[in-house]
Amino acid sequence: MDRKSVEDLLRSVSQGGISVSDACERLAILPYQDLGFAKPDLHRGLRQGFPEVIFCPGKAPQQIVDIAIKLRASNSIVIATRVEEAQAKEVVRLYNRAAAASQNSGAAIHSFSSAANQNPSNGSGQSSLSVSAEGSSSASETSSTTSDAAMANATTSNAIASSVASSHALEKSAVEIPLNDCEYLPQPKALVFGQLPMPKKDAPSVSIVTAGTADIAVAEEVALFIVAAGYPVSCVYDVGVAGVHRLFDSLALLRKAHVTVVVAGMDGALASFVGGLLDKPVIAVPTSIGYGASFEGVAALLSMLNSCAAGLTVVNIDNGFGAAMAALRILATAKG
Repeated sequence: MDRKSVEDLLRSVSQGGISVSDACERLAILPYQDLGFAKPDLHRGLRQGFPEVIFCPGKAPQQIVDIAIKLRASNSIVIATRVEEAQAKEVVRLYNRAAAASQNSGAAIHSFSSAANQNPSNGSGQSSLSVSAEGSSSASETSSTTSDAAMANATTSNAIASSVASSHALEKSAVEIPLNDCEYLPQPKALVFGQLPMPKKDAPSVSIVTAGTADIAVAEEVALFIVAAGYPVSCVYDVGVAGVHRLFDSLALLRKAHVTVVVAGMDGALASFVGGLLDKPVIAVPTSIGYGASFEGVAALLSMLNSCAAGLTVVNIDNGFGAAMAALRILATAKG
């Protein structure tokens, strides 16, 4: 539940659209619900400006579905991160089954975007998120229809069995789950429950820069969360210090952005370079891309932490989500 949800609820009460008792019933579930294996934080969007995000490694597909359903009931959009494709297929299958059951329909058909059918990156670095010349982004419309039978091939029966109790609890709930409400974006390895919004009018913008093409997956995770929050994004990919002259054509674009996120592996030097050129916040994301002595991103992390560019913000290795959340906190204080 975010601030807008609370405002809409209170407005409905004042206009007589909903009774005080019903409003109290909806607010009674704050700030979390106990599923046994997890306690979804339904109040996070109200407190921090963005709903709880589901971190998927170590979670069974049914657990991801159960958490997503609870969060989706009180949020317009829910995102699950670090989702492998086989895991995502099973989550989509189970989520669609729950949606069909909630609406008393015979079957749910979902268009599942697999990596094999996703548009490849073009010269501007567009793939799972499309970025316009003006800097606004939206979810890619490219998708392929995959049958429930094909999705069922994922070997997750043991994991599902471990979540039977939570499934039964959800079946008893009165939440109606929208059909065709879940999409997999393979490059950022994320599941999106709900529809990505259009950018807010006159909203401050974010630019995302990568040192290399290999860093794009982390950059796409950053872009996804910025877009999901309703802010425009522009991306400049593959402009690392080995050919830093490639960055200069986009310098005017970076100067217009309210926040710039730099994603780099290897020596991580691009973050310092960009940080020395801009007068607005720069967030550095070290990636695990590199050879042996890069120590899977530790070298880039230490380089960024030791940057001569004053005021550079640094997040953990490969943590595109963390960089996006830092950017959103900054944007929350900016005036469009």
